[in-house]
Amino acid sequence: MEPDQIFDVVLFIETIPPWIILTIGLSLILIDLFITADSFLMLIGLSFMVVGVLNYYDFSGHAQIVAFPVVLIFNLVFVRKFFLKMSFNKKEMIGVDNVLGKSGNVILVNEEIKSYGRAFIPGHGEWNIRTKSDQNIHINDGIKVIERDGITLVVELEWKYKDIIFTSLMVKKSNLGFLTGGKKWTSSDWVGLVFSLSCLVCL
Repeated sequence: MEPDQIFDVVLFIETIPPWIILTIGLSLILIDLFITADSFLMLIGLSFMVVGVLNYYDFSGHAQIVAFPVVLIFNLVFVRKFFLKMSFNKKEMIGVDNVLGKSGNVILVNEEIKSYGRAFIPGHGEWNIRTKSDQNIHINDGIKVIERDGITLVVELEWKYKDIIFTSLMVKKSNLGFLTGGKKWTSSDWVGLVFSLSCLVCL
């Protein structure tokens, strides 16, 4: 761009009323809040607002031209992280109410505080949890969501994984007892059974 053209652009910017620049910035912010909700237009809008303020206080056109990309880059690098975090927390706060009364299982336990961890709720993803009575939890324990504390789910234990395993072993043992006629077999009984089966196979 030729120097004369740059000078013309600077003069044009200096003649723009500040309320127009501020209106553009505010419009972009409102569009982001109520339509797109991805924070990108909001950051551009904030950059326009800064330029509008500079224009209002009669800063030069050069200053306004330089300020816009500088503020925009700053917003994209630093401010956007803050907006994205706020947006994520807002979505989680809304989603928390949808998992009340749902059941799931523990997938992670806090090594320092055993009553805290993370659980998977089918259809609702993973959530931070803590037990209501500070009861220790273990991986694969079954839990039920009873209330929320911010974006942390407060849960109660429905069953313990180790109890399920123990019950399963007892069932298997009882089934084996049924097969053996309810008596405790000795080693000679087992040898005889294996020998008989071997003979059947040979036939």
